[in-house]
Amino acid sequence: MLVLPDQPDHDAVGLVAEAVCRDYNLRLVRYLCAAWEWLAPEDVPWNHARQFALSDKVRARKNAAVANAAAFPGPEWVADRELFLV
Repeated sequence: MLVLPDQPDHDAVGLVAEAVCRDYNLRLVRYLCAAWEWLAPEDVPWNHARQFALSDKVRARKNAAVANAAAFPGPEWVADRELFLV
């Protein structure tokens, strides 16, 4: 599990997600939402990273969602692809 400094709520959710996936034999996929703020590149398990391109439609929907959230800087925050850990 990736452990983020001073993020006990994130750690708790991660532990529960791992347990549920293990109990039900499901694949756990992690989204690196704000990991770039908390982790150094060498802390990311790159051998588990998978990149997925976003279609124009999905990117437009994500831009609209980000525009409604005060925590995000705006549509320029949304890239044309996403990175997940599998």
